Amino acid sequence: MKVAIVQRILAPYRVETFRRLAARPNIDLTVFHGAGIPSGQWHSVENPEGLRTRHLRAISRNLTFGDREYYLPLHPGLVPSLEHGRFDVVLTEGATNILDNIPLALWCRLRRVPLVVWDSGLHGSRPMSTARRIGEPVHSRILRGAAACVGYGDVSLDYFRSLGISPERMFLARNTLDLALLQRELEEWARRPTEIESIRSSLRLDGRKLILHVGSLYPNKALDPLLKAQAHLERDGEAVGLVIIGDGPDRQRLERLSTTLGCKAVRFLGKRTTDVAVYAMISDIAVIPTRATIAVNVMLAYGLPVVVAGDRGPEQEVIEAGFNGARVIPGDAADTERALRGWLNGEMVFANADEIRAKVLKTLDLERMVDGLESALVYATRAVAGGSLPVHSTAPEPRNSID
Repeated sequence: MKVAIVQRILAPYRVETFRRLAARPNIDLTVFHGAGIPSGQWHSVENPEGLRTRHLRAISRNLTFGDREYYLPLHPGLVPSLEHGRFDVVLTEGATNILDNIPLALWCRLRRVPLVVWDSGLHGSRPMSTARRIGEPVHSRILRGAAACVGYGDVSLDYFRSLGISPERMFLARNTLDLALLQRELEEWARRPTEIESIRSSLRLDGRKLILHVGSLYPNKALDPLLKAQAHLERDGEAVGLVIIGDGPDRQRLERLSTTLGCKAVRFLGKRTTDVAVYAMISDIAVIPTRATIAVNVMLAYGLPVVVAGDRGPEQEVIEAGFNGARVIPGDAADTERALRGWLNGEMVFANADEIRAKVLKTLDLERMVDGLESALVYATRAVAGGSLPVHSTAPEPRNSID
């Protein structure tokens, strides 16, 4: 089966996913992707080892709607490259790649090449952003016409159902990354206690419980409520510090806000690539105040409970209150503060690091994600070819269950 994967960028955390899919028997895989932006959240990996890729030149724009910034590329060479490659099936990312998906869907229909769309979905009770309202009519039509749709989580499947997509065309591939790699990082650092202690001391936050945030610093990352909550906790004499790892265009504004709020125990460390695991090891809890980010999975794999914004989404689905974290109202500093106070005063108790790690490693296993992608590709190929179709179930898995 000759498979083409289409991505705006080849994100670093996706490389291992595609390597494992390419290693499956009878899959001949090529990833088509753009260059993205050299730094920041749209950085693309070039020529990764062990994976066949094709770099596409892009016509791209960065658009801002409200507090959100969107990278919207169009790759004019995509369809000619697919035409030349004679692929059996195409897997493309969802709404975020709508400019490529319009000509791609038309070409697939014309050439009778099955199209599989991999989408995070849309929460029906959550208001659409301006950009999503503009693109939704076209995106939903592409999904309805796809041979198969792959969801990041339960909310994705609910979205597909709302569009009238039949159950046999829906597949689940819970969004994750190579969590075993993070475990190896923890094990390696555990053998270097002197370095860990040196890093802890360098923060000058001795005697404080530590809150950790990891992620690029863009306006849509919604860090203001976290800083306001930290300021209130400090003002009330709580022994708590906040460590922020990441860089981006919003960093200077956030640093000024921290100073204005009177925060004394906030540390902006910039981008870190080799020692994030150490900061997780010396921290007590993580806060990810945006609705959906793969950083939730990373923090859980490091053994930290996570306070995450939003009631439901692919990443929020793995948060179980009272076990591995809590959910708060997006953009609400008071609710973030309430959750953190509950943790500090012992009203909110979480499982230990080993229990949190064990559960997420089983629930968000990368091989299970690759299974979901492969099943969708096989189904789509057989459906268009008119062969016998594999039977599968899209019934929701028991949430927060490792059984």
